[in-house]
Amino acid sequence: MTSIPSAEALRLLITHNQSWFDWSTLIVVLGLVGDVGVILLYTKDKKLSEIVLSAVCTCVIIVGVYGEYHFGKEVSRENLQLQGISDAKLAGAEDRLRKAEDGLGKANERAATLGKEAEDERTARVKIEENVAWRTLNDAERGELTKHLTRFAGQFAVCNFLAGDMEAFSFSSEIAAVLRGAKWQVAPPNPNVTTVKAASLPNTASPI
Repeated sequence: MTSIPSAEALRLLITHNQSWFDWSTLIVVLGLVGDVGVILLYTKDKKLSEIVLSAVCTCVIIVGVYGEYHFGKEVSRENLQLQGISDAKLAGAEDRLRKAEDGLGKANERAATLGKEAEDERTARVKIEENVAWRTLNDAERGELTKHLTRFAGQFAVCNFLAGDMEAFSFSSEIAAVLRGAKWQVAPPNPNVTTVKAASLPNTASPI
């Protein structure tokens, strides 16, 4: 399988072939000039008008070939300049693309970091909300408590809470509702805290 040459190799090959093309054109010009000399010096048996016309036509060909050589050389030089400008622009575009890719990579890393920070903050906020959230009983807890407390139906209970503490009032109201559901006799939640004095454990010397 034929390998594809690199851009630099192609550029050198074009320059080499262009050089040979220029030399070939100059050789053609020299040959035509020599032909004019031959016509003028060694053609004696032809009419003067025929000799002059042949020489003029050959000179026209010489001018055309030389013009092709001259302007072709200019076009080749300008093509090389355009190629240089194109290569410079391509290198600049590749550099900008590389910088853009680097910037995109950093932006993605930054986005990932910000996403993790946001997730960590959300987790921390949820924990804080759980810590400061009011105590409450869900349906499963209410049902479980009611099932066990129903065995002691008819008991009397008082649910006290600290005055001004609305969270305690709400929770004591839920407890009272569960006790009533278990057929207990419950006084309405009272904003009074019952003080219980410390006492020693009963022993054989304790009064009956």
